[in-house]
Amino acid sequence: MLEAGEIICYNGEDSTIEWKRLVLGGIGNSVLSPDGSVLLVDNLNTNDFDIFRFPAGNLQATIPSKSLERVVKGIAFAECGKFIVCGSDQRFAQIINSATHRVCQELVTEDPSDILQTIAVASLGEHRHLIACGSSSKRPAIYVWEKVDYGFDDQPSVPQTPVLQTHTSTLQSRYTKLFDTFLVSIFNFLLILLWSTHAFWMPYLWKCIDSVRIYVSSATQVLDPPLDAPSELFAAIASTSSTIETLSNTFQPTFTQVVNSLPT
Repeated sequence: MLEAGEIICYNGEDSTIEWKRLVLGGIGNSVLSPDGSVLLVDNLNTNDFDIFRFPAGNLQATIPSKSLERVVKGIAFAECGKFIVCGSDQRFAQIINSATHRVCQELVTEDPSDILQTIAVASLGEHRHLIACGSSSKRPAIYVWEKVDYGFDDQPSVPQTPVLQTHTSTLQSRYTKLFDTFLVSIFNFLLILLWSTHAFWMPYLWKCIDSVRIYVSSATQVLDPPLDAPSELFAAIASTSSTIETLSNTFQPTFTQVVNSLPT
């Protein structure tokens, strides 16, 4: 129970109460180890993870959480209780050694707003282990990591990088389909609207097209010179050269007479 700090275990067949345990603080989540000797609790009062001996109920250790808000976080035991997987509101899940209570690795997701509130683990034989984390951010997604154990002694206890790609959740796919359907509906509506009103706007469209055609034609005439422009240019240059030569022949004798008349 969230506020009372009481954990109640029900029988899955007849819904009868198997056992009850009272722990300190509000309970966000709880899970039993595979061998039934350890009870892991997400303590909402302290925002940390408490480890209790079961069924005695003695507090064995407290694992600090890096979450900033007091939200329900996913927790699970992995690899037959060898590791503890804890969620957070900081886009990562912590892999914790159950014996030493030390953090081995943090599995970081893609979206900075991810809050990992659901965690599931599975072992596919002795050498393959999966960790799945469900986020409750604005874009919900399911992240899956795979650990492949090759049997080497120096192999790290957890994968250094996620080797299984991220899979989007059903909720995100549903939103994507709804958005695509909305876009297609808008497009079809615009097509129907244009077709039903084409008699009104079609004449204006043809007028605009004619105006653009006239403008382009006039601009082409201004920019393109006539074909006889080079010959006229050469004729003007020849006339100018002839005029300069005539002026030179006219003033040269006069200049020679003036120079000869100067006293030596």
